Amino acid sequence: MIPGDAGFRRSSRHPHGFGADASLGEALQALVPTFKMCALQAMRDVLKMPVVAGPGWVPLPEFSLTVEMGAACGFTNAGWQCQCLVATEARMHGALRPDLEAEIWVDGLGEAANTICGMLQSREEFQTAFGNLLQTPPVGLLNGNFRFRDWTVAGPVVASSVGTAFFAFGVRHQSAADSVQETKSV
Repeated sequence: MIPGDAGFRRSSRHPHGFGADASLGEALQALVPTFKMCALQAMRDVLKMPVVAGPGWVPLPEFSLTVEMGAACGFTNAGWQCQCLVATEARMHGALRPDLEAEIWVDGLGEAANTICGMLQSREEFQTAFGNLLQTPPVGLLNGNFRFRDWTVAGPVVASSVGTAFFAFGVRHQSAADSVQETKSV
């Protein structure tokens, strides 16, 4: 269970997971250690952040987060649409890299999201669950809301006294109509 003060909100659409694909939630639960390891390593390597995993890394049938500074990368194949989000509080940016403009910090968060996606792709357990996914460039987010309307693994990444970063990975089955639309637009 994610603590109430972690910045996450349970879905109003599926408050207890009813009506959601529970098998996808179970598959994500099995991958929580992989998500955690990739998120921590990317935050340490790309952003040079001294982080540890916070409590509450769990799959949720829907997820939303108010984002002060963040970036998201999408990746997809014929069966899945996925999104990887990395977000921080503005005070973390100021404490760790006050020399960088906000847009440059958000760019760095995009590189961290991009790295997490690549690291996930290299893991056999992730490949077994989702196959090979094509990645999109990161998109920056400043002072907004981010919402996954499908299954998500989310968890806080804590950088000692300077603040909390958040990682989220959302996934849904790609519908046949989505696949046809993508084929037409290419």
